[in-house]
Amino acid sequence: MTPPDPIPARPGEHHFDPLAEESFTSSHELYKELRGRCPVAHSETYGGFWALFRHRDVVGVLQDAETFTTSVQNVVPKFAFTGRRPPLHLDPPEHTDYRRVINRFFTKGRMAALEPAVRGHVARLVAGLVAAGEADVGPAYAQTMPAHVFAEFFHLPLELTARIEQISAEYVRAIQLVDDDEVKRGSRLLYGIAADVIAARRAEGTDPDEDLTAALLAAGLPDDMVLGCVRQLLVTGMVAPSVFIGTMLAHLAEHEDLQALLRAEPDRIPAAVEEYLRLFTPYRGMSRTARRDVVIGGRLIREGEPIALVYTSANRDEEIFENGEEFVLDRPNRVPRSRSVRASTPVRGPARPHDAADDAGGAARPHARFRGLRRDPHGPVGGVGHPLGPDAVHPGLNARVPRPPLSCIARRYVVSAARAAEKVKAWTGSRVVGGVRSR
Repeated sequence: MTPPDPIPARPGEHHFDPLAEESFTSSHELYKELRGRCPVAHSETYGGFWALFRHRDVVGVLQDAETFTTSVQNVVPKFAFTGRRPPLHLDPPEHTDYRRVINRFFTKGRMAALEPAVRGHVARLVAGLVAAGEADVGPAYAQTMPAHVFAEFFHLPLELTARIEQISAEYVRAIQLVDDDEVKRGSRLLYGIAADVIAARRAEGTDPDEDLTAALLAAGLPDDMVLGCVRQLLVTGMVAPSVFIGTMLAHLAEHEDLQALLRAEPDRIPAAVEEYLRLFTPYRGMSRTARRDVVIGGRLIREGEPIALVYTSANRDEEIFENGEEFVLDRPNRVPRSRSVRASTPVRGPARPHDAADDAGGAARPHARFRGLRRDPHGPVGGVGHPLGPDAVHPGLNARVPRPPLSCIARRYVVSAARAAEKVKAWTGSRVVGGVRSR
């Protein structure tokens, strides 16, 4: 039998609305339905775009750079106004020169060298939370901790990384609100900081083996592209960890049995993190653009049409992940390499209990007195949600655990739950999560 002709997008074809309000389960319910009913979907929003929901389709596009490009737009809707920022905005082989330099600073050895300083920051922050008795771990930890790590990793003053976090939050909030003027303003501020960091590294003659910015400068790459790369790292290095840490805390707050298990058996924490990366990582999806007419799932995608790759859906596809909607510790299909769609396999530190001597300065272990996380049903909640965006998460510790808010298509949105609550109504229900990065 001759197969039917592939079907292009029909006028007005609209399978889902990425601007519809969400509850904390509705997007995943929609994704699961679309995987079965319409895995290659079309939306008229933002001038029209396709969206892929099955794991095999998403991975197929990611592995075919000859047919699908990220250089036209890497998110839906397109919002890059202020220059190209590698490696995010480049296809291979152009992007590989930047990834090669960046990857050198994310080896196990590099992470192990950074670990004592990170543990010291964690110990001090957690000690403050314990001393307070209760706290909102959104602003007090999830949004604060990455600034400390960022300062260590990029060799920057903590005051500057705190400023970067503030600008990044304002920047992604402007993206959330589709405020193009504020997006441009925030991006230019971040470009200014990136230029200052680059100028400082040049003036100091920093060793390229010890500093990522110096390594990019020493690689002989174009100056404007190095600037764009550093600018990109300023945002992604600050925002995504905040979102991911907050999401993990939100899940743990509602699963006290899992908290207890991981405290009793800390060697299982790496497996838990791997599963969290599959289920709860911050970016719901990125996009590609077809370089030529191509058929996916019986649908004809024309040259130049944007395609949203919904990693959140792909990483819960039960063709690949049994009970994909659930958190499963020690998931068997995690090893030797996770099938999850994301930037890269995470660098794992040594899987062992935290020794008191690991804390900077031999600090005491405040987590030994840490009662744990719990959700306060009366805590503030807020967020705005659309089916393709990453989640910004702001759970609370002990007294206040607000439900995590959501955000928009590929929009790196980090803002306090209190500010988010000013814009939206409170929601109830189970946790809805973000997707997994591609690259």
